[in-house]
Amino acid sequence: AGSGFNAMLACLNDQPAWSDVPIIFLTSGADANGPGLGERLASTTGRSITLLERPLRKLTLVSALRTALLARRRQYEVRDTLEQYRQVQQASLASEKRYRELFENMTEGFGLGEPILDEQGRPRDIQFLEVNDAFYRQTGISPEVLVRPLTEVLPGLEPYWIEIYSRVALTGEPARLTSYNQDTNRHYQLYTYRPTPGRFAVVFRDVTEDIRAEQALEAERARLQAVLDSLPVAVWITDENGTIIQFNKAVEQVWGKPPPTRLVEEYRVYKGWWAGTGKLLEPEDWALARAALRGEVSIGEIIDIERF
Repeated sequence: AGSGFNAMLACLNDQPAWSDVPIIFLTSGADANGPGLGERLASTTGRSITLLERPLRKLTLVSALRTALLARRRQYEVRDTLEQYRQVQQASLASEKRYRELFENMTEGFGLGEPILDEQGRPRDIQFLEVNDAFYRQTGISPEVLVRPLTEVLPGLEPYWIEIYSRVALTGEPARLTSYNQDTNRHYQLYTYRPTPGRFAVVFRDVTEDIRAEQALEAERARLQAVLDSLPVAVWITDENGTIIQFNKAVEQVWGKPPPTRLVEEYRVYKGWWAGTGKLLEPEDWALARAALRGEVSIGEIIDIERF
């Protein structure tokens, strides 16, 4: 009897948390040998154990069995609900892990923040709440940006940064721009939007080198233009497709004001005739087109033209 009790007790205690197997014991009344197995289990485990004393009516037994089956069915429903919750939780954790990995490994800077309003409800500063590692790399700002208003971290912060981020957070209207910050001495290209009311998120990258390269190219282009304009002859410069990308002042002295052309086919707007034959030049007949498309060198050609 003792081994049977211990075995039964071990099985009951080994159930998962959602399970409480209902057990029905049929007893025979007072037992001279003391409490029976069912009574001992009921008093020891606190489990779902029902004791029915014999003799009993058939209806009583059927009713007890139905109640036990219903209880077990509800336990299975709890089990299924817990399993669904576990799966959802695992999926959520996996999704959060993927998001965090993406967040931390982004090459673009990312920040989540909110405006700081004055007593009249007007934006006076902004506070970042969360940023990724690229935020620090792209800006050079220290982690104190998460615990101090931005103007305390960047004393020379231009007012338009506060205006833009606050407008996005308060109106929900996204913004895309390229701008400069004097504190970091960097140019940023950014997109900012409202993830939740009252907050803004910004994704940005440092485009300082791109801007400087563009400025250097523009300066070089200006120097080239100055050289071209000093020449006493008309000069055109095209790309490999024949698109005219630059010309000097002498071109306008010869032709007037020529319209922009993107393709050799559009050279048709230039009117010219071979001086010897009077034949109209087709777009591909112009020396500029032949040089761009076939690498030909033309010298000494005489053409009668019609100015614009």
